[in-house]
Amino acid sequence: EMGRNVVICHLWCFVLLVCGRVWGESPILTNDDDAVYTKLTYTEITEAFEGLAEKYPKLVKLESAEERYGKYNVKTSQWKCDDLPCDIMIVRLGNNETLTAKTPEVYVSGALHGNERLGPPVCTYLAEFLCERYGKNDKVTWLMDNRVLWMTPMTNPIGVANDQREENNIDPNRDFPYRAPPDACMATMTARAVNELYREHLFRLGITFHGGQRVMAYEWGSFDHLERDPSAPSGYSSTEPPDEQTQVAIGKAMQAAAGREKNGDFWYPLGAMTDLVYAVDGGMEDWSYAASWKPSGDPITVCDPSANGGYDKERTKYNEHMVRCLLFLFEMDKSKHPEESTYGNRAEVVKASATDGHIARNMRSVLKLMELVDPYVVFTQLPPKEVQPNDPASIALLPIGCVKATSLRLRMVKAPCHELTEGAFMGEGSDVIDLSSTGGTSNAQRSGEQGSTGGTGGAADEAALWQLAATEEETDCRGLGVWEEEGDKGEVVFEFTLPQQLQAGQYCA
Repeated sequence: EMGRNVVICHLWCFVLLVCGRVWGESPILTNDDDAVYTKLTYTEITEAFEGLAEKYPKLVKLESAEERYGKYNVKTSQWKCDDLPCDIMIVRLGNNETLTAKTPEVYVSGALHGNERLGPPVCTYLAEFLCERYGKNDKVTWLMDNRVLWMTPMTNPIGVANDQREENNIDPNRDFPYRAPPDACMATMTARAVNELYREHLFRLGITFHGGQRVMAYEWGSFDHLERDPSAPSGYSSTEPPDEQTQVAIGKAMQAAAGREKNGDFWYPLGAMTDLVYAVDGGMEDWSYAASWKPSGDPITVCDPSANGGYDKERTKYNEHMVRCLLFLFEMDKSKHPEESTYGNRAEVVKASATDGHIARNMRSVLKLMELVDPYVVFTQLPPKEVQPNDPASIALLPIGCVKATSLRLRMVKAPCHELTEGAFMGEGSDVIDLSSTGGTSNAQRSGEQGSTGGTGGAADEAALWQLAATEEETDCRGLGVWEEEGDKGEVVFEFTLPQQLQAGQYCA
């Protein structure tokens, strides 16, 4: 029996099969560059992204909305932005060598209103940060390898170039198909470009940057979800959206990432848009959230505008797999044109304090959103690939991409990993053999805590799904913020012993 080895391939499960890789050993670098952030023009932002794409082709992809969506009448080059033809620049940030169809996607809009000036430089400086620290900082590298961040840094380019709220006298944030009149939605190139981008990508989370007050807000923000509430700042409050618990949890994480004021209050108050700002119809946020599951026609308008050459009304008809993104509204400052002295410096991204400027605070919020778009595990310790029955083994892992992990299970199937799909690990009840009652022992423990060992039992079915170890105790997830000091927070250690009943062969866990 001593020569009967069991080969374990490393394909691990975290709640729904969420695969991980070993965390790198390189140290987390501290950014000691204290260069200040400055205001940027349309031309400077354009040139900055062109430079990043040239320097980091693996990480940055630039596209023109007109080149990609011109056939749907998304055309801006007839307008002048500074001395350049206007372009709605689409930016993809992420490692194109690790990108798959399942890579989670996040979206950020820099400026739907062109005179609200903070969003475009935040997008630009964030792209610089992610590219320059890729391969040098474990956390940044992991995000770029396992997430895709899509940006339209100047969503309303002619507004940005001319410091105007609207796109040629049309407000883009009243132009989306949520309770808007059919002949008065999708009239702007701005809204059309965003609509086409959403039709191509299933964004899960996003941020739209604005200015004029300081709040972080989530759905709802439309009149059909409005009710009077004298206690609310606006005098009205929103009805509860079906995903409010998730919105609040993610919002609180971004709120913490943005930091606090000198008086100890959070920099961003958090709440529903109607409660903290005001209700609008035709807004981007509620359309982004509900266009795939609210009824077409009312409230999801089928747009048929005549302005700007018209727009095919079929492009505002959606199926259940389109346009279902939790989009957070960031009203970044009471001033739409905050002084450059309030922008801060590069060192603040990794050294958060109550005196931080606007740019670093909002960069950290986007980084936190990228982190939370999908749960995952990374490993600090793996077992040997060959294990004999009755030999003790252990793994240590960190749940990430979450606030709390409520269930962690280590399961195994007798088959090579490349032959299996996610469903192979998803059985429940009688489909699962728990080794605590089938001749093996297992336990799960957090770092620094004592675990408990299961009992022994009878023979097991080799074709079954084996549960080596599990914990149902709530675990804090490990944060990926470059500004966060996490210690051993979130680490879970699974210890187990394979039972005598197992036959020699290759197993996937």
